Amino acid sequence: MKAVKGEKTETSIGVWICPECKAECHSLLGEEDGSSKCEHCQAVVAHGKEELKALITERKVTGYMCPLCKETIPDTPSNWSGETTNGTKAVMCPQCHVVLNGRPLIHHGELSEEFKPSYRGTDYFEFRHVTCREGEHRGRCLIYAALIDNQGRIIFNLECRDCGRIDALKTHTYLMAKGETPGGEDHTIEAIYLSPELRSRIGKHYWDDL
Repeated sequence: MKAVKGEKTETSIGVWICPECKAECHSLLGEEDGSSKCEHCQAVVAHGKEELKALITERKVTGYMCPLCKETIPDTPSNWSGETTNGTKAVMCPQCHVVLNGRPLIHHGELSEEFKPSYRGTDYFEFRHVTCREGEHRGRCLIYAALIDNQGRIIFNLECRDCGRIDALKTHTYLMAKGETPGGEDHTIEAIYLSPELRSRIGKHYWDDL
């Protein structure tokens, strides 16, 4: 996955208006008998293609022009990648598989094993994209975000300075269960919060919850 700068624009999409709950549906649930259900209230909104056409209403929405395929991608649920970026949903081009509105905060890597930590000496290490070791920057990566999850693991969000590919790697922690420590006392995991937004989502964590 890569992050590219998509030009922000306005575009039109068609949505279905549910006759029961009046919700605007970006997609419908198809049934075996050819009918379609509302994604919100599960009511049958149409029994065939002609009824579906009658329910479509045009709406203006924000979109991003993909610099690779030149298509305008609407900022709608069907194009959200599942991550956030700049405090909003990350919009992905479905054809080029690139994020168009900033670098996303990645919690789970793609398990590609293309990114590796590299020891630099003393107490330093860096990350490299192994498939770009012959590039101008020799595969060195920019750490554009660092997160801490509820197990105390640091999650590094990485971007290769040569090809622009992004991914995430996290540290592995050994978690001691209650009773493993001398005296068997309870312990609280102390988290270091790198941003106010992260602090509001995490809070305190206890060994008993593991």
